[in-house]
Amino acid sequence: MIIVDKIYGLNPISKNVLSRDKAPPNPSYSSQIMDLIPPTEIHQLPMPRLPVLLAGLCRRFLESHDDVAMIAAEQLVDGMDLDEGLCDRNLSSVSSEVLDIAGRLVAGKASRLDDFSENKITCFIANKDEAERVRGIPGYE
Repeated sequence: MIIVDKIYGLNPISKNVLSRDKAPPNPSYSSQIMDLIPPTEIHQLPMPRLPVLLAGLCRRFLESHDDVAMIAAEQLVDGMDLDEGLCDRNLSSVSSEVLDIAGRLVAGKASRLDDFSENKITCFIANKDEAERVRGIPGYE
């Protein structure tokens, strides 16, 4: 997803994206992005810190009732298996309304599991091994 820093709370961008020197030595990326961008070029993209992105999406929904932002926040929570601990550690400086939305999205992950899929963690993550793998994606914390 290509996003505008000012709209999604990533401004100043220098403080809210991963610096390339702090990226993990063997980062993991989603297959969706690997299908679009060659692996040798992915590390050149600015990667937002996921807690900041989550807060920005929630804030965008609150300010403009942008349903697409809410859907993106829900998919971010489910796709990256964001949890209450991540919110507690990283969202202490956001408004209580933003924290409330993020908390409800995290708490509702299990309700979004499809009875017909084999996924056990979230609607996007099948098992614990995959949940651990996504934590290696740059920007997770």
